[in-house]
Amino acid sequence: MIIRIETSGGFAGIAAARPRQVETPEGSKLAHAFDPDALARIADAPCRDCPDGLRYRITIVAGGAQRCFEMPESQIPPELLDLIDRI
Repeated sequence: MIIRIETSGGFAGIAAARPRQVETPEGSKLAHAFDPDALARIADAPCRDCPDGLRYRITIVAGGAQRCFEMPESQIPPELLDLIDRI
């Protein structure tokens, strides 16, 4: 499984950091944390009071399929943000 993370927004809408990518085995704790179905639920949830700020694009490549999710930083659970920071 490949996890690719890109950020945008923040000051003048420029990319906040270089794109990051990690490859992890299916079934690992990291793969579980970035489960595409869980990411879809987060991305699809209504975002109340989402200020302008960082936006994340998380792309998951697994089993020959690719899924991409975009969401504001304020919508991402803190424990997932911690993992994103480590990638």
